[in-house]
Amino acid sequence: MMSNKSATPNVATAPLVRRNVGKRKRMKTSILFITVTVMAVIANAEMPTFPFVFVEGYAKKDVAPNMAQINFNLEMRCAGASEAMSAIDDQSKVILKYLYDQQISPKDIIAHRIEKEALQNEEKGAARKVVGYKASRHFSITVNNLSRYVDIAQTIFTNTNIVWASTDFGASNKVEIETELLMQASQNAKEKAVQMAKGFGGKLGPVHAITQRDFYNIAGAFGVGPEEGSGRSISFESHLEGLEGIAEEHRVLYVPASITFNNGVMAIFRMEPDTK
Repeated sequence: MMSNKSATPNVATAPLVRRNVGKRKRMKTSILFITVTVMAVIANAEMPTFPFVFVEGYAKKDVAPNMAQINFNLEMRCAGASEAMSAIDDQSKVILKYLYDQQISPKDIIAHRIEKEALQNEEKGAARKVVGYKASRHFSITVNNLSRYVDIAQTIFTNTNIVWASTDFGASNKVEIETELLMQASQNAKEKAVQMAKGFGGKLGPVHAITQRDFYNIAGAFGVGPEEGSGRSISFESHLEGLEGIAEEHRVLYVPASITFNNGVMAIFRMEPDTK
């Protein structure tokens, strides 16, 4: 458990990203979204003047997670501004000391800057006046050893001064997974295009364009979609499975056996006549 001894490791700091936080603690297991950077060959281009095949290719893979990112908001409320700032600074030191004792490297801890907010009297009909101050701080922690995750998460999430928390699971070899799935999705798109061209008595020609975002106005050009591009993106993501029978308050402590990564591409191929 956390002690009150203050021995603070050197951790990275960054500006706080504001979040809507309710009075009750909200904890959820979220999904890790990883976007693959790929070429977008055409944008705002005219429709091809040659016969073409437009296809979407997909690929997915189940992998065991080996890392987790815990995000949480620490909040302290006091009558005075200096009291609130002092209280959250003390609590931050306690949390950081605990994480350091759990062998979480300082480079895997981001402690955002402390935010201060005056609290107004919200009683109906009462005069508006400052009745106290709230100090808050957002933390982001990467746990690279999942055998420690449950103990760390349970300690953090049961801290009464933490008002919001979530966990994202992922894989440390995500770059390799991205590359593998991108190749598989591209191959899937090509195989579909070959069959489509063959079905119309033609054969597949060279690729004209590849992207992971919608081709601008391609649906509108056929009169079956909006005139402007939708901007829909195909994202690379992971899903958690097997949470149906687990209570919401316990889901943050659940380490999934596997996460499913998905990826996709869109491509335009030239379609040529089959002279055989």
